Amino acid sequence: MKIFLGMIDLIILSEYRVKNNLFLGVIEMKKRIVRSISRYMLIIMVFTILSIGITAKTSHLKNNNIKYLNTSLGIDIKNIDMSTIHDINPMDTKQIQQLSLYGYRASQMEKMDYGDYKKIKAKQNMSEKRIKYAKNIYPELTDVNMSEWTNEKYEQYITTRNDELFKPNNEQLSQFKKRQIELDDARYLLKIYHSYDNILDQSDETLREHLEKLYIFKLKYLNDLNSIELANLNSKGISMNSYAIPESKKTKYTYVSGLESYAYGNGDWFHNDTQTHIDDNASFYMSQAHNIHRAIYGNVTPRFTNLWGTYSSSQGGAHEGIDMCPTDGPYQPPLKSVVNGTVIGINTSVGKVVIKGAPAGYDQSFFYYHMSSDNVDEDEIVYSGITTIGNEGSKGNSTGDHLHFAVEDGITTSTGKESDDRLTSENPYLVLLIN
Repeated sequence: MKIFLGMIDLIILSEYRVKNNLFLGVIEMKKRIVRSISRYMLIIMVFTILSIGITAKTSHLKNNNIKYLNTSLGIDIKNIDMSTIHDINPMDTKQIQQLSLYGYRASQMEKMDYGDYKKIKAKQNMSEKRIKYAKNIYPELTDVNMSEWTNEKYEQYITTRNDELFKPNNEQLSQFKKRQIELDDARYLLKIYHSYDNILDQSDETLREHLEKLYIFKLKYLNDLNSIELANLNSKGISMNSYAIPESKKTKYTYVSGLESYAYGNGDWFHNDTQTHIDDNASFYMSQAHNIHRAIYGNVTPRFTNLWGTYSSSQGGAHEGIDMCPTDGPYQPPLKSVVNGTVIGINTSVGKVVIKGAPAGYDQSFFYYHMSSDNVDEDEIVYSGITTIGNEGSKGNSTGDHLHFAVEDGITTSTGKESDDRLTSENPYLVLLIN
């Protein structure tokens, strides 16, 4: 143990020296390590320490105003406030082109990154496309003149609506306060447990494990951003913003804010392959998600607790589908088919039904997971909006009533592996162009 702590001292002092008092000194950090050793596996402890150490050196330029949120359940790991992080990922080609339309010159954009792009776009008026998506998602905006709305104003509207939609009742708030669970963290846990009552049924130790993974992921993300910044500083004037940006110069996931009817606060991390962070894709995807929800559940208020391509700490990789449930409506409501097709797979133990959508012109397979019961037979013909596939539930690898909906190629009857950072399922929003 003494050797191990001595190695930590050496690492912190030689590689990650703190210059601006963002973190505690070596002695205090050692005390924290000793207090935590009974709870953490050695590899987790090392990873956390290194993450904190690297984060301390983060941002010589743009990340020097990092703020932290209160932690839950006495967790002794920094909890980054993502709203204070400047994302220094290089801009994508479409983002560069968009800034050109805003009047920025190439010489100006050479010094810009994704964080700069987001700040500039926030002040711009919403595009006609985004206004169209907004009115599809929020019927109350149908007759509102949004031509002068900025993207920032709309995202503030989204935040207000999400806070209303995912507000715990007074009893739940009291229980969270009593158990020292921060509301931001309770919102995150909806990604895993789908309802506040289900979260409160879990032990502190179980919830602590999930939240520790979240805090560590945030630190790792900040470390990855720091690596990009250091590479940029050492590039000797060579711009990283080009029309062919290597993946090695990006994080695997990008944080996207402004997600309508989404449980986890104001945003989430999306695998770059989803392209959620590009142009107005986030609003388009969320509009399509609402359309899919309506097709499956009918005209009820939707709740999305995990999305296609989001990082899932409980699964250790990219989420391969959409997790959804209704805000109101009956317990374990019936689920309709989203396409005309043929049932090609049923697994009652995990509540799975797979539909091949060929009769509707689709070559893909459409997956319903975790259903409490199914209402179809193998080789049965099903019809969009008419056939009840089964009822929502929590069978299989599930921790609360919801539907996991995914799209794969038309050959497989199983979804992609979810314990890695690869995204193998198909984009459900582009496949199902529901009006």
